Amino acid sequence: MTKKTPLGSVVLCLAIAVVFVSCGKADWDDTVITNNSTFPVTFKFNHTGEFTVNPTDSKSFETVAHQHLEYLKESKRVSFTYTATNDGATGSFEDLDSIDVEVENPLTVKVILSEKGGWMDDLTVPAGSTLGTISGKIYHLESPVKPEFEVIDENDNPASADWSIDNTNAKPKMVITISQSPWSGQ
Repeated sequence: MTKKTPLGSVVLCLAIAVVFVSCGKADWDDTVITNNSTFPVTFKFNHTGEFTVNPTDSKSFETVAHQHLEYLKESKRVSFTYTATNDGATGSFEDLDSIDVEVENPLTVKVILSEKGGWMDDLTVPAGSTLGTISGKIYHLESPVKPEFEVIDENDNPASADWSIDNTNAKPKMVITISQSPWSGQ
């Protein structure tokens, strides 16, 4: 005697087989992270070690479910864009917007100009420097974020930094003038 299997049982078995085959797919393409910024970038995903990627280089690593960026050391210089699909993931680092900085130091001593928030690299400004002699960049200067400058002269005395934005050219620039601090004791 032949026993017939109900059609519903066959459909159910096929559906379960498809689900198991689909759920078992963990053969994603590698994640590729590209550094399009002008800075070396150090980062770590939740399932990787720490990587440093130089400008224009890329780093590939195994894609896993629920991966995410754990940290980025150059967060005040670059932005990160990330896209994940069923086939893998890609990401890229880009420079944040910046404003050119020019510094004038009429003092008779060299100074070091720092931005307390880390939005600018420290600048060493020789004594008697005029605008255009020393320049740099400040990143991510958006209202209401205002830079907080610290100036120390070569004798470890504080000095002051007054700044303004010069909008007379096609691209704005920040102009910083160093002056003697009332607390410098000079």
